[in-house]
Amino acid sequence: MMEPAFDATTFSKNRERLMDHDVAAAFFFAIRQQASDLMSREHFSVDGTLIDAWASMKSFRDARTTRHVRYEISQRIRMRIETVFGWLKSVGGLRRTRYRGRRKTQFAAYLAGAAYNLLRVARLRECAV
Repeated sequence: MMEPAFDATTFSKNRERLMDHDVAAAFFFAIRQQASDLMSREHFSVDGTLIDAWASMKSFRDARTTRHVRYEISQRIRMRIETVFGWLKSVGGLRRTRYRGRRKTQFAAYLAGAAYNLLRVARLRECAV
């Protein structure tokens, strides 16, 4: 069973049409929906680089925050989140965008996120069996 090799120009020619119909976003959200039974609702994380939280720095320095078990749990979960971003940057090709404009960059991000989620869902389902 021999199939012809993928021609990259086909994708480039059809990218606009795929973006016009939000195909990458629909693909991403369809994968997320299929994996909804695997998702945790116990924790959320906030990227600290986006928050100017100088008020919390005092409690961090005097160990009022770090002494709690919940802080340790938060650090472990944060590592899982950082692993996703690391994969998206190294394997997913999002360290630096190759595209001009928000629309093309978002399109690439949805595809990279969908690829990561497919791999992750496959691993989680395999472990559940």
